[in-house]
Amino acid sequence: MEEADWQEYLWHARDGFADLEQADCMAPETTLRLCDVPDEWFEAPEALGYVAVRVLNEGKATLATPVATHFLRVCDPEPGSFRCPPGIGLAWLHLAREGLAPALEPARLAHLALHMPGKVFHGVAEEDLSRLSRLILEGRGTVEAWDLHALVAAVERARISARAPFRLFNDLMAAEWIVPAVKREFCRGLLACSPEAECLRERGESLLVAIRADADRMLQTPTMWLELCRGGLRLMLPGLQRHAVRALAEDVGEPLRGVLAEFFLRPDRDPQSADAVTQGTLDLVRLHAEELEPDDVRSLLRKAIKAGSAVVRQAAYRVGAEQFGPAFARPALQDNARMVRDWAGKLLARDAGKSGRKTTPERHSSPPGE
Repeated sequence: MEEADWQEYLWHARDGFADLEQADCMAPETTLRLCDVPDEWFEAPEALGYVAVRVLNEGKATLATPVATHFLRVCDPEPGSFRCPPGIGLAWLHLAREGLAPALEPARLAHLALHMPGKVFHGVAEEDLSRLSRLILEGRGTVEAWDLHALVAAVERARISARAPFRLFNDLMAAEWIVPAVKREFCRGLLACSPEAECLRERGESLLVAIRADADRMLQTPTMWLELCRGGLRLMLPGLQRHAVRALAEDVGEPLRGVLAEFFLRPDRDPQSADAVTQGTLDLVRLHAEELEPDDVRSLLRKAIKAGSAVVRQAAYRVGAEQFGPAFARPALQDNARMVRDWAGKLLARDAGKSGRKTTPERHSSPPGE
């Protein structure tokens, strides 16, 4: 490494080591100096991971490539370990952009992403999730619906942001490299449809049986697979079902009216799931209002307002106000849920303000001398 690159590396190393101190709740009262850093930190994968994150997010490409290459040579934890350095996802992404192969096999990197997602996704920006997700999925071989469940669960557990798993879901549904049949199985499994939900449950049960028969199997199983056995995405992210309903019509290609007939006001023991599913159908009504015809749209909205929860009623009023004007939401002022009444009051007040500005005649300034 040339002197200029080495000096830049040391600069990022100081910041990375400071990040390590903060992450381990051992930050000193004074600014960290490199001369105070233990020698072993320059070789410890955990410490080098924080340095790699700094370099890959802030450093020059001429420095990022050798750092990423070296880091992926030393970052692999012991089998069965639950400690993993941060920065693996960033390093893998960087080398992929440069057209370089990582020292670790893609299958191993994908395993780590599903086993310790908080560390692997550390420092990865939302806009890079789709690219890294493709590396992870293709690193495991042929993409299956089970893999999509595990991947989205990993992003949720990584705590990148509240919207990250939803954004990734939409990107996966729009991806041409995932076949529609896999997307369909994924969405319908998430929506607890038969037989997809049974297939998902049977795979989880088979995994648990294998672990009970061979304790060593537990050490080889990604934690996200175990999460799927405990309830999976439907329990972790009930709101994702709203996106799944939309995706069946928008991305998978199922007939719109068939999706509406199957999922509109579908009962569910979990109120959050019931609301999310019907909200998904109302999204489709809004997106395809012209295709459905005004009478069909009004009929669906009235049914949602009559039989739906407060969340569903508000969503139906919102679609109606968008399609037929704010007056559609006027009955919401008498709704028994305060959240619906408050929303309607604000909507109609804004509309009244706009109407008032339109009808107010323009005032002319008086001529001089008056």
